[in-house]
Amino acid sequence: MGIDPLMNKLQIELAIRQQRRMLPEFTELCKLVSEQMFIYYTQLKQAGFTDNQAIQIIIDHGVDAGRLSWIDNGGGEENGY
Repeated sequence: MGIDPLMNKLQIELAIRQQRRMLPEFTELCKLVSEQMFIYYTQLKQAGFTDNQAIQIIIDHGVDAGRLSWIDNGGGEENGY
């Protein structure tokens, strides 16, 4: 038995309203992430990486500087990460 289309519509509408209420917090989160990425980039440059190298490292790692979550989770190539 499938989900009633009306119930599905109501769930989607509720999710949209909830996401809209969270926009101020999301904006702050985006600001924080951009600040973290800039710090990461700046520190990579100070460590001697070229612009292209620093940018590629950030592309590869995102906000996970040094891939710490990867290390914390026992990650490794052999584990499929």
